[in-house]
Amino acid sequence: MPTSSLADAAPLPDGAVARTVERIQGDRRERVRDALAAETPVALLFNGIAHVVMMATPCDLEDLARGFALSEGIVAAVTEIGAITVTERLA
Repeated sequence: MPTSSLADAAPLPDGAVARTVERIQGDRRERVRDALAAETPVALLFNGIAHVVMMATPCDLEDLARGFALSEGIVAAVTEIGAITVTERLA
């Protein structure tokens, strides 16, 4: 049975999930609940054209889209981005 940990005692931060993990220190093993970063597939489309699907923490997706568009040269400046829409789609 997992022992308690910080993940059970405090609210989880945005983008985190509680999971049972096994901690190993030397010969000692312990199963505990802990907070881990959540990851979900994120697809970025620009003007309806798919550019990438990547695993990401589902937080600040607008900033992820802006940074991707800038770093990939899709736009030269953030001011060129008219709108960003985040849509959750379950399989």
